[in-house]
Amino acid sequence: MLKRPFARNRSSQLRRLEIVCCYHGSWRWNEALKKFSFLEELNIYRQKIPKEAIETVGLCFPMLRTLRVNQEACRFWPWDSVEKSYTIRNETTIAIGENLPELRHLELIENYMSNIGLQVILDGCCHLEFLDLRQC
Repeated sequence: MLKRPFARNRSSQLRRLEIVCCYHGSWRWNEALKKFSFLEELNIYRQKIPKEAIETVGLCFPMLRTLRVNQEACRFWPWDSVEKSYTIRNETTIAIGENLPELRHLELIENYMSNIGLQVILDGCCHLEFLDLRQC
């Protein structure tokens, strides 16, 4: 059995993190993420991501080079209007362009951004080598 201090020290060396369907307290763990300063790749699947979370990612992960966000089958709350869900997703893409300038690889699946969100990404992520916009 590993002791907790050892696990905490090892987690600070984490380079890749995948998050899938984290519905309970989804972005309450921002404080925990701050310990992963060496993170180079972040993969988020079936998760609502507010712009504040992307801003936190930009501050906490200076070495982040790959971001994959697959919102396929992501459920917005029943009381969210279609317009509100589009606004949330466009805010997220604008936050990516404004806060993650060092990205090399960006994958956005089922993100219903507007041309404005796409333009902010293209202008802000000047090192981008790979952009996947499936089902957007």
